[in-house]
Amino acid sequence: MQKTAFGSGTALAFSHCPPKRFRGLTKTLLVMKLTIFFTAIVFFQVQAANSLAQTVTISGKDLTLKQVFAAIEKQTDYVLLNTKGTLEGTKTVSLTVHKMPLKEFLDFVLKEQELEYEIHGNTILLSKMQAVVDKTVPGIIQIFPQNNLVYGQVVNEEGYPLSGVSIFVRKANRGTYTDALGKFSIQANPGDSLVFSFIGYAGQQLKITSNQLLVRMKVTHSVMDEMKVTAYGKTSKRTATGNITTIKAEEITKQPIFNPLQALVGRVPGVAVLQTSGNLAAPIELVIRGRNNISPTAIIDPLYVIDGLPLSNNNIHPSSGGTNISMGPVQGGNSNTGGESPLNMINPNDIESITILKDADATAIYGSRGANGVVLITTKKGKSGPPVFNLRIANGINSIQKYPKVLSTKDYLAVRREALRNDGIVPNIVEAPDLVLWDSTRNKDWQRELIGTGVETNINLSVSGGAGNSTYRLSGGYMSSTTLLNQGGKNERISFNSTFNYVSTNQKFRFALINSLATTNVKAIKANDPSSLPPNAPEIYNNKGEFNFEPYRTTGTAIFPFSDLKRPSVSKTFSNQTSVNLDYNILKGLSMGLSGNYAFSHNDIIQKSPEASFDTKLPNTPIAIYGNTKARNWQIQQKVEYQTFIGKGSLSIKHVAEYAAAATGSQTIFAMFFPNDEMMKSYNNAGFVQASEASVETRILKFTGMVNYNWSNKYIFSLSATRDGSSSFGKGKRFGNFGSVALAWNANEEKWIKQILPSWFTFLKFRGSYGLTGASSLTPYEFLSRWSKNVSDGMASSLLPYDGIMAFHVIKPLNQEFRWVSTRKAELTIEMGFLQDRINLEASVYHHSSTDQLGSVPIPKYTGFSQAFTNTQANLRNTGFEFSMSAKLLSSKDWALTTSFVLGLNRNKLVDFPNLEYSSHKGNLKVGYSNTTKYVLRYTGINPLTGEYSFEDHNKDGRITVKENIFPSSYNDDRYIAIETAEKYSGGFTFELSWKELSFYTQFDFKNRLRRDPYIMAVVGERKNIALPGEILNNHWRQPGDIVSYPKFTTRSAGLGRIESSDAAYVNGSYIRLNVINISWNIPNTLTKKIGIKNASIGVSTNNLFTFSSYRGLDPQIDNIFSAAPIPRVISSNLNINF
Repeated sequence: MQKTAFGSGTALAFSHCPPKRFRGLTKTLLVMKLTIFFTAIVFFQVQAANSLAQTVTISGKDLTLKQVFAAIEKQTDYVLLNTKGTLEGTKTVSLTVHKMPLKEFLDFVLKEQELEYEIHGNTILLSKMQAVVDKTVPGIIQIFPQNNLVYGQVVNEEGYPLSGVSIFVRKANRGTYTDALGKFSIQANPGDSLVFSFIGYAGQQLKITSNQLLVRMKVTHSVMDEMKVTAYGKTSKRTATGNITTIKAEEITKQPIFNPLQALVGRVPGVAVLQTSGNLAAPIELVIRGRNNISPTAIIDPLYVIDGLPLSNNNIHPSSGGTNISMGPVQGGNSNTGGESPLNMINPNDIESITILKDADATAIYGSRGANGVVLITTKKGKSGPPVFNLRIANGINSIQKYPKVLSTKDYLAVRREALRNDGIVPNIVEAPDLVLWDSTRNKDWQRELIGTGVETNINLSVSGGAGNSTYRLSGGYMSSTTLLNQGGKNERISFNSTFNYVSTNQKFRFALINSLATTNVKAIKANDPSSLPPNAPEIYNNKGEFNFEPYRTTGTAIFPFSDLKRPSVSKTFSNQTSVNLDYNILKGLSMGLSGNYAFSHNDIIQKSPEASFDTKLPNTPIAIYGNTKARNWQIQQKVEYQTFIGKGSLSIKHVAEYAAAATGSQTIFAMFFPNDEMMKSYNNAGFVQASEASVETRILKFTGMVNYNWSNKYIFSLSATRDGSSSFGKGKRFGNFGSVALAWNANEEKWIKQILPSWFTFLKFRGSYGLTGASSLTPYEFLSRWSKNVSDGMASSLLPYDGIMAFHVIKPLNQEFRWVSTRKAELTIEMGFLQDRINLEASVYHHSSTDQLGSVPIPKYTGFSQAFTNTQANLRNTGFEFSMSAKLLSSKDWALTTSFVLGLNRNKLVDFPNLEYSSHKGNLKVGYSNTTKYVLRYTGINPLTGEYSFEDHNKDGRITVKENIFPSSYNDDRYIAIETAEKYSGGFTFELSWKELSFYTQFDFKNRLRRDPYIMAVVGERKNIALPGEILNNHWRQPGDIVSYPKFTTRSAGLGRIESSDAAYVNGSYIRLNVINISWNIPNTLTKKIGIKNASIGVSTNNLFTFSSYRGLDPQIDNIFSAAPIPRVISSNLNINF
């Protein structure tokens, strides 16, 4: 009944799923429906078979126990573990049973035998009753007489075998691994010690007193041995040779977030996370250890890998030339959010861990794609056991942190009159409608009118479990978040995730299927500085509910500021990702894997400017911009791994071959002259239509070899080599070689160091790495000479026809000689643990050097082109320091207190650039300075005669000169002050206190950097309201001779001087933000059992709660004094139930 109900429910959900906008995806959806349907059928058949197979049917006379157990192994998933001689001298049995439960059958068969058994997972451990158990060694059951060849099996706490456990004989050059069933054999003498180690489990050491062992390993609670996901494998902090930071599911779910990248803020040293907009769907900038490219528009995104599939970050949008981050699935049309993050499609509740790889050892195996770092996202999988249903419901509010106190109408009008008087302007309907036309007694705080409170709802339901050899997890999620603007802006996501894992009875074959579906609906409103609107401005709507244009009309023009409220962009995206993984253990220590991944996304977007948004009394042209984007990404990967022991060390050799392809195509359609607003749903109804298309296809072929040697967990050596081929380069330049070498030394394993270190100093490790990674982030097809009918690349205007025939010409010069960008990475790290690893410290220094930078260089125009694309000899260097600390300050039965701290500093510098003055970067870069350095004037105060800003005449030529787009020189420019606009350092810290079932968690993040001063940049006196401090009101220029700190009020910003190009424009923008508070209470089991649930918790969580800063603007994360889409504060309550 359960199977039937679940199956019909799934079919019903999907039969109603496809929305109208995805009719073109009918075939794709049908394939996915059938895949999910048949997967569910196969899975539940396997589950049913597993459940029924745990009974025994047998009939016979004088059967030996060997025959009986052979029948058990054939009919069930259980295997027998015993040693030679155990079944000798046992009695034969005669019996007839039909579908008898296994345990009952074993009790019946062995009732008169001098044998006893234990069941651990799917293993039946059979022994003679006189066997002795040595209880002096916890977790080890010893049952057999001594022999020089020791046999055994290693299982976890649930009794399931562990494959690949490292076992070596201490003080001897021998070691081995457990096979697919967790079994092992090793030559050892009585009294020798066996050391068992396995990533994610606490190590064990056993002194041999018997030659037959069953070893139970427990999941570790030490941060040194926790499992960390790496490229093509896993490791732990104790054995890692690279820089790897992992954020676990427990940390991710402690804050209400829409995008998984929000969970990285203040948690990972050396990683800068910047939200480009307060809209949660907008792209998020993530920079790992600084920018490695001199081009301001080169993609700086790291490589995102989702369950083994690298995401493509191709930017082909017409407006993407001015951005250095991926616009995600929106590569056509016009978006009010500036694109969307490609990770919006991932439900944070489905994530098991996010791992950040930073140094060469961790990233070089990704070759051409690892220069900017790598982010691995692993989704949750099922676990063996009965079905567990989880329901998580969260509901919260979004609000602004603070509303600045703006001027009242009385003060605002006084400022305006003074400004007009200073400018010699008599108030009139054109220059000053707020003074002569609008109600002088009206007082409206527009920021409170337009920026209100949003509502956030997040519902997640999952079921997971497994029996026998298979596990599964199914989850669905819905999230809805209304924006702060009270005009209908909204973000929605519906997601579905399924995983299925199967392991054969002999544990040699493994199969995994992962499928993720998601749809998002983003309606974004673009509004302009709501707080800057005059306080006496007329209402937005008239009595009819229409835009109130009339009082905003002047002589032939309109100054109505609310038209964008009816010009939203509506973006709808569908995505699907499927991953299939096959692994087979060919021989002991030798395994092979094959995986296939496929991802598809489709976006439709429309941004309309309907007639209702225009004043019909004035000339207007309603327009609409349509866009659609289709992207696909697929990968085939083959992996071979061999593990063995050489001497006292374990050797692992891996070979990976990968072929990946990505294709993105988009269309942007501009349409105008519609009969009416209702007809704007389709561009077919427009009187004028102009379409443009863009597409790109990329392919990568990669071969990687990796060697890791671990000598007694003391010396660890790692070597990797990668050969990458990319379709982005010309013939003969498509392949590049990359690699890394790393060494780690666990010094605390040395006897002589143990004698030196105090007893409380429990861990000391040194590691270093050096390697070469690459980058191929360049405009597609640069190695080809392209033809176009347009006048030039990037221009929409076409060539004139020749004799009635459309004309084409070459728009790019041919150059197939440019090559890969190379980034050399070096790092040194020390790690320390104190008080049995209760306190852990890690400090790293790194040096990254990027050469062979790709860019354009000017060429003579008589060639027919103004510039050519090629490699330059620029050398850009990033150096930095990272520090992290975690501590368990208190741990008892009822109380626990933990804390953590991270800090990252990065310094960027252009070390060398031969012939810089002849490159396209001559106005943006200077050797010896960073690629974010700005040169500005020296501000000297307010001119007491004019009330304007004054600056130092550095070159003494009698005038203030600012040359745009070039670095200053003394003879023609007065700028000489260097301002570093990049952050100096950033980090975060956490505290978590728990008492019995109650826990309190808090997380802070901080940043030190300069920001633009919002007040000195503001022009006080324009037709804009402002939060004007009393300092400016009382200390600004009013008449000649005034010695003051602020300029005169004026309506003309150009008349005050180039303050934006001076050092006065930058002030301290540092801040400490209380980002997350999470309070949760686990409801006692005595209460939950009464209502039929396993466990439950309730809680409250926050995001972006409070910001502490001396910065005088709205938010130190926002450059402008006010923002149309401020980053919201989220306060959410949640209920979590398992049943």
